[in-house]
Amino acid sequence: MVARGSSRNCHLRGLGRDGLAGTVRRHQIGTTRYRGEVMRAFGNDLTLLYESRRQSAAENDPSRYLFEESGRLLLTDKQDRDTEIGTFGALIIDVRGAVTEHESVHAVFDSDSRTIGYFEALYDSEGGDFKETVARAACGDDYLWNPNLLVLDRLVIYPDFRGHGVGLTALRALIHRLRAGCGLIAMKPFPLQFEDAHGARPESDEQQRLGLAAFKSTEARATSKLKKYYSRLGFIPIPRTAYMVRSSELPLAFSGATEN
Repeated sequence: MVARGSSRNCHLRGLGRDGLAGTVRRHQIGTTRYRGEVMRAFGNDLTLLYESRRQSAAENDPSRYLFEESGRLLLTDKQDRDTEIGTFGALIIDVRGAVTEHESVHAVFDSDSRTIGYFEALYDSEGGDFKETVARAACGDDYLWNPNLLVLDRLVIYPDFRGHGVGLTALRALIHRLRAGCGLIAMKPFPLQFEDAHGARPESDEQQRLGLAAFKSTEARATSKLKKYYSRLGFIPIPRTAYMVRSSELPLAFSGATEN
């Protein structure tokens, strides 16, 4: 995602870089000790620019319980000039609403290829709540029924801006904005350099632009480093799955003053 080595050049899970249009919204991150060295190095402000998305109004469409947020990461200088330094994407799954309206929770997750794996790994067979082991791992004995899920789907930092604390700062802001109403926050750490069929296909234009060929770690090693990296925001791995979760009730502090 960010910082040195393959452990930082990643995304959370495959949101395509399709065209974005519509009304934009900015969410500026205030000056805190969590902003990292990049803020001092560039003297700029990090901003998340959200892009509006379409939503189906069809009553027979289970995807109406799935809400997507995506956009761009910008550094804004003192003259209010923006430099794009990356992209992000997240999804909110309204499981509570689906249960209330007697919609199949499995059908909701199955309506998007990016979310079905979360259902299989995190939810019980009825689909109306998290597995007991998942809820206990994330919340201990304090979990109260709230099956809504925030999925941190993708975060890409462009090469010139890696290694300065941008990644965790952006994730922290993303969680702060989107966690309301969700019981858990989840991700599937996966190094971006392995997205193209484990290197089976020629390097794509996007891979070249993102400088992915420079990362030489194995997938297992890179993924392990990612998990350690995300644990600084309170995410914990769910055993025998590829996923990490955290409670939405946890404070959004880093376990460490700066990003290494």
